[in-house]
Amino acid sequence: MDRIEIKPYDYGRQTERRRQARRRARRRAFFLAAAELAAGVCMTMAVMAMVIPEKRELGMAGTEQGQIKQEITEQGQIKQEITERGQIKQEITERERIERQFTGRGGTEILSRILEDTHVLQSSIKGQGESLLSFGSQNSLYTGPPVIAVDAGHGGEDEGASQEGVMEKDINLAIAERLKVKLEDMGYTVVMVREDDAYRPKEERVEAAHKVRAGVYVSIHQNTWEDAAARGIETWYSEKDGASDSRRLAALVHKEAVRSTGAEARELRGDAEFTVTGQTFVPSCLIETGFLSNPRERERLTDPQYQEKLAGGIAKGIDLYFNPKTMYLTFDDGPSAENTSAVLDVLKARNIRATFFVVGENVRKHPDVAKRIAAEGHTIGIHCNRHDYKELYESRDSYLADFEEAYRAVLEVTGVKPVLYRFPGGSINGYNRKVYKEIIAEMDARGFVYFDWNASLDDALKKSRPQELIDNAMKTILGRQQVVLLAHDMVHSTSLCLDGLIDQLPEYRMEPLTPEVAPVRFREQDSAGVY
Repeated sequence: MDRIEIKPYDYGRQTERRRQARRRARRRAFFLAAAELAAGVCMTMAVMAMVIPEKRELGMAGTEQGQIKQEITEQGQIKQEITERGQIKQEITERERIERQFTGRGGTEILSRILEDTHVLQSSIKGQGESLLSFGSQNSLYTGPPVIAVDAGHGGEDEGASQEGVMEKDINLAIAERLKVKLEDMGYTVVMVREDDAYRPKEERVEAAHKVRAGVYVSIHQNTWEDAAARGIETWYSEKDGASDSRRLAALVHKEAVRSTGAEARELRGDAEFTVTGQTFVPSCLIETGFLSNPRERERLTDPQYQEKLAGGIAKGIDLYFNPKTMYLTFDDGPSAENTSAVLDVLKARNIRATFFVVGENVRKHPDVAKRIAAEGHTIGIHCNRHDYKELYESRDSYLADFEEAYRAVLEVTGVKPVLYRFPGGSINGYNRKVYKEIIAEMDARGFVYFDWNASLDDALKKSRPQELIDNAMKTILGRQQVVLLAHDMVHSTSLCLDGLIDQLPEYRMEPLTPEVAPVRFREQDSAGVY
């Protein structure tokens, strides 16, 4: 479909009928431009071109949802379009031109309708578990410091919770103002959705965040309950959120606010039906920082020093959202039919890619699982062909022969040519101390890269319950900036603990290993167990 050419209005000579026709055309063009921006620009333009072949009113775009979703699932075309960076820049320029043209001519009303329709689109468009519309997120095409929308809940005649003359709206604003200062000190751009004691409708708050292309939206509130003993911090997000990252944002804000204040950690809830969390299409959360109905907490919440701690914790959570640490989940010894499949199910649901160091014999036993690993975008590395330490490390040549067999199995079954490998037992262990230097020298010469690990589930050492495995991991991660976590997809408990482990690590971005990643490797003084 050809792009609609937008020309200035001719107010002097055009008839009313022709002016209306042009107005409709402008509205439709503006919708297309905004949708392009929200969807990675040219990707959405391609889809809209297929499903809206004729001119129609802006509000009718939402009726094409079924067809839009169908077209979006054609991943090959999506990837092709999104890589056309030159076209993306061109389309952004077009969007900005259209936006300027609408300024002062009902543009605010039109933008509001566009945002509503685009949110509907976003909620239905998914690719491999990840939203393709990440308007304002850390993957935005727009550069510069992320914009943080800080919403001090309630205001004006809307006092919110009130106890003993203490009004929620006042505490919300006090914390929000302190949060603004801390975020700006970190280099962020902050937009206060409410800057004074004035009432602002919830819909206007959301629209304000969208207008400034906010990267995240954080709404600050206080709780109340009939039971005066109720206490603690509670954080909400919407699982219906199309931006998909609201859960991680909420978890980070919640975790750091609790840590900075020492307050009791209440629930992290994904069933928020609030306007400010359910109608945004940027990652958003609402934090209830305490209970005004609890006398002790009410006293703390009115204390400027405690407000400082709260603001500091929330700011750190937001900063970790935009600047996460990195974790590489790695799985050895598979694949297996049942356990590896269960691990893959969790990773797919969480939109996480990992690294599988496979055993050649198991690849041939379970080719469908091996193919699934490759098809879902995980990195495949070589562990060994037969997990026999004495035979494997008898000499350099015995190791190389085993490796070549495993390599051939992966290539023949999956078509993948692995570059990464991991020594059974680690690069330095009790079985290979005499030969590991020779092996590494030869493998380096052949262009292969090996990885050890710096954290572990300890899931191969003994049978453990899922929570024990999580505890093992947390004891070894130690807050490192970069973590290579050892796990085994042959172990049943590993798949059972994976969701819980990921939930406890929102500060980490999970990535697959590549040859470009700085390798984690044992030294002579390191003690490596045999796995």
